Amino acid sequence: YGWVKAIHPDDVKPTVEAWNNAVANQSIFEHEHRVNTKQHGWKLFSIKAVPVFYKNGTVQQWVGVHTDITEQREATEKIKENEKQLQNIFLNAPAAIAIFEGPEHKYALANKAYEKLSNRKAADLLGKNMQDLFPELKGTSMLEIFDKVFETGESFSSPEHALMVDLENVGVLQQCYFNFSME
Repeated sequence: YGWVKAIHPDDVKPTVEAWNNAVANQSIFEHEHRVNTKQHGWKLFSIKAVPVFYKNGTVQQWVGVHTDITEQREATEKIKENEKQLQNIFLNAPAAIAIFEGPEHKYALANKAYEKLSNRKAADLLGKNMQDLFPELKGTSMLEIFDKVFETGESFSSPEHALMVDLENVGVLQQCYFNFSME
């Protein structure tokens, strides 16, 4: 194929194999490869081609499009890099932080300071709901506050909020004071 001259040498073989497979199976061709553009050098392209058939079922022609996805891929990689950096900051922040999901307030993330405060490892928290791990919170204002923040999306903040909790995870309740904020 003459068009392989524009494709990056490392991408030629997989591209040709994928193309030959699509042609042999008369199926949609979808692939990504680098193309040497005269003005901007190597760019990443997404390719999609579909066969157009005659009434007798044979392929009349292929109709396709090449889309430059270089900037999109670079942006996606930058987002992933930023997410990893933010997660690292979150996990190592000196304040105890946990992220909850859904109306059941299931733990989605808990940082090291939260693990230390709750005397539980993140693996023991993740995917579980707060009231199962801290049953002593049932009937307290704390769950009502969580519910309200989840339902309304309104932030809540409280300095020195008093709670009776089993922080040592040994069945003994202690009066504790928390400065907390919920978003």
